[in-house]
Amino acid sequence: MSAVQDAADTTSVAQKPVSRTRALIASSFGNTIETLDFAVYGLVAVNIGATFFPATDQTAQLLTTFAVVAMTYFVRPLGAVIFGSLADRIGRKRVMVIVLLMMSAATMLVGVLPGYAAIGIAAPVLLIALRALQSLSSGGEFGSISSYMLEQSSPRRRGLTTSWVMSTSVLGFLLGLIIIAVLHAVLTPASMNSWGWRLPFLIAGPLGVIGLYIRSKLDETQEFKELQARGRVAKAPLVEVLKYWRDLLRTTGIAALIASSFYMMIAFMLTYVGTTAQLGAGTALASTLIGGTVAMVTTPFMGLLSDTVGRKWILVGASASLLVLAVPLFALIRSSAAGAMLGQAVFGLLVGCLISAAIAAMTEVFPTHVRATASSVSYMLGTAVFGGTAPLIATYLVKTTGSTLSPAYYLMGTALIGLVASLTYPRRQHLADRERFAPARAAG
Repeated sequence: MSAVQDAADTTSVAQKPVSRTRALIASSFGNTIETLDFAVYGLVAVNIGATFFPATDQTAQLLTTFAVVAMTYFVRPLGAVIFGSLADRIGRKRVMVIVLLMMSAATMLVGVLPGYAAIGIAAPVLLIALRALQSLSSGGEFGSISSYMLEQSSPRRRGLTTSWVMSTSVLGFLLGLIIIAVLHAVLTPASMNSWGWRLPFLIAGPLGVIGLYIRSKLDETQEFKELQARGRVAKAPLVEVLKYWRDLLRTTGIAALIASSFYMMIAFMLTYVGTTAQLGAGTALASTLIGGTVAMVTTPFMGLLSDTVGRKWILVGASASLLVLAVPLFALIRSSAAGAMLGQAVFGLLVGCLISAAIAAMTEVFPTHVRATASSVSYMLGTAVFGGTAPLIATYLVKTTGSTLSPAYYLMGTALIGLVASLTYPRRQHLADRERFAPARAAG
């Protein structure tokens, strides 16, 4: 019987790399669609504003368009509650399929939605509804996919494996940026304004179909299967998660900085460099591509480092650096084209360091039976308040104060929140987990 068990264990180990590879690919579709959608929405905000929110003041249109993002981001915590608790009750895989279907459908439908000139007030109402549906599904994506990735990874490589979640998020943004750049290069302004801006949203359709197929072939995680076998699946995870309120507060604080810095980098900087700093669209595009690429490349390396030195000091270092360097970075970015390139590269480096250890840090602190609920709710609370609102607040601050450095002070505020939260993170959390999951050692 021991030999049979050994053979089964050997088979299980042999299958894990394949399962992890599938998990990495499957996770990329939801994250890529989400940030592709967000990036494109920000990049074609002027076109969307003109299509759905007619006004004589272009700034008013832009603010209204960003306000839609902010409003629908407050739906994300609801999605986290619904789908996070569902993932803790019926499994991560099933929820990953459901939310990807919702997310890709809502994004694609934005691409075919008639404008204000065709259906009047129904146009902005339907736009808000679709953005809310997209945000609802996004709220459930984080907890299910991050829990799945964490539970599929080796305890010694959690940082590296889960860093893929954020790395592919940056990839979605870069794809959106490249797609919009190509469209602007091949289409006239009139064509871009009338129908060209819709094309990137339609890409979510085929991406969603491919992602759904791959996710449907995944196996449920072994940790969740063990919970089911032992009858320990949480019946009311949202209630049980309140027992871990300190960890919820800590991870929400970390999420606040992640969201504000990430979305400021991918959604706000194009407008800031190109319009506010008056450095031109070319410089804005090139510098933002540089920043995003640096962040994407940095993330897995720093995720691997967090597996060695611990999550805490990666998070503390990145938070403290953003707090200290926010104003100098914004001053450098607005100074010249070269300054924008260098400043965006440094900004991307700091964001990459921050997000590299964040997913593992925000999931491994919670026990398996409430992990998806807890990580979803804390991350989406931070994102709702500080993520979706970041471009809106930054634009508003520049407009009302007249200071082009005012967004830096907002970033400093969220960096302080993130720093305090990071300093309270258990220093050896993931190392303790290593011991818990490692084979038992002989005493003495």
